[in-house]
Amino acid sequence: ADLLKAFKSGVNFQRLLITGHSLGAGCAVVAALLLARELPTGVSMRCCVFGCPPTLDARLAASCVDRVTALSYGADCVTRLSVANLESLTAELEADAASPDAAEVGSDMIDLEKLTRAPPMFVPGRVLWAPSGDGMWCEPGREALAELLVLKTMVSDHLPSNYLATVAARLHNVPPPAPSFPKIA
Repeated sequence: ADLLKAFKSGVNFQRLLITGHSLGAGCAVVAALLLARELPTGVSMRCCVFGCPPTLDARLAASCVDRVTALSYGADCVTRLSVANLESLTAELEADAASPDAAEVGSDMIDLEKLTRAPPMFVPGRVLWAPSGDGMWCEPGREALAELLVLKTMVSDHLPSNYLATVAARLHNVPPPAPSFPKIA
């Protein structure tokens, strides 16, 4: 609201960058979508987010590709965490547990019929993914994040230090520093 007041009061902005990480990334995207309708003529806006959760349906996620760039690192669980992805993972676990080779897992299994069958949600905008910290980013498409990967680095890959090191490596063409947080063994 204060930003819109500043625009309307004549403060001369030419460019606006909105950014965030994790939940802040989701909020930044919402703010960018809302502000896009209110910006004065001549003001350009970009939104660059890190570790953004999948918050939009496919149509809306694709519609903001000109304003939003979303960066995902490694197996970051937050960029892959949606109700639909959790339902898919649960179904896979149920199927594995029901196989004749499965170990005894008990009787408190999730009833797949009671799951919500949520629509898929996607990370918004142009999605860039860094499989490691070497500064190399690729553009796999938002569907590449449509599966929750259960890996030992899925939580530590979400840390801001990984995003910062990877972006720095890309910008400065230097090897990334060692992560400041130990990987989960």
